[in-house]
Amino acid sequence: MSELLAVATGEDQVTDHADWVELHSFFKDDGSISREDLARAINRVGHVTDDRARELADSAFNELADRAATLSHLSVRFLKYPFELTKKNEVLQYTPRHSDRMKHGLAYMFLLAVTRHSMDAKKRKHAGIDPTALFESFCSEVLLQFWGGPHARCGAIVVGTSSRKNGKANFPSVIDSLCKSLKDGGGWKTNARSPKGGDGGLDLAVWRRFADERPGGLIGFAQCKTGVHWRRDLGKLRPRAFCGSYMESPLLLDPQPVYMVPCRVNRDRWDDDTRNASAILFDRCRLVEYGELISTKTLSHSAKWLEKALKDHGVGV
Repeated sequence: MSELLAVATGEDQVTDHADWVELHSFFKDDGSISREDLARAINRVGHVTDDRARELADSAFNELADRAATLSHLSVRFLKYPFELTKKNEVLQYTPRHSDRMKHGLAYMFLLAVTRHSMDAKKRKHAGIDPTALFESFCSEVLLQFWGGPHARCGAIVVGTSSRKNGKANFPSVIDSLCKSLKDGGGWKTNARSPKGGDGGLDLAVWRRFADERPGGLIGFAQCKTGVHWRRDLGKLRPRAFCGSYMESPLLLDPQPVYMVPCRVNRDRWDDDTRNASAILFDRCRLVEYGELISTKTLSHSAKWLEKALKDHGVGV
């Protein structure tokens, strides 16, 4: 069975089970999965009692209701939540027509598939597209909107994977460009050593300056993490230390840390995850909520990767 459609048994059972329901309703001929369908699947795989399986299914459908309510105000087609709860929240229904499957709710479906897909370097690429790099581009466009939108004094730059050409990054030139945009930091630090990982743990930077072009504006430094072990890196990005290591002079004000993941973060763990990150936390629903500025190019690549990833896992679109 494809990992996309397996019943997860990890530490985030509520959100994993909700993802399972969404993906299975996408592939069902009638587009629907019931609470009882999920309970039976949990019972088969998890070796738990019928009562416990129903409790877990109830929690997953409460999570689905929360997702639907969170995104209910969105009207742009590629941002819509592509599912509907029916029959007193007992059934999740995939709503788009077949001809609309790669357009309606595209942003949500891309993030859902990235969450469930293996992020192993040998398995994750489809249609020549690396979803980790694509996710960084996706996040940069979302974060730019959240920071105030693309106008003369707002901007964003990708420092991580998707900024590299031919697999290589000229890190000093990236820092020079960033400092020039920020009007702060003085550029690449003399005699500094480029990080072995290529980006020093910083994936994105975003800013909002003033017309006087003096330093001291609103700056954000973000990490983008895919895969199941994203919690391991919570709190590892330290903006002040990063600037001290690679910029000629410290930024006048420390950047605001941001942490971005394609999964839906469990509500019961939200407070602890945010505290551990010491950052603004963006999960799947928050990313979709601020996705109106996602570019046509990013959407096109998301659709291509998504369609090929599903077909390569033996499921037609």
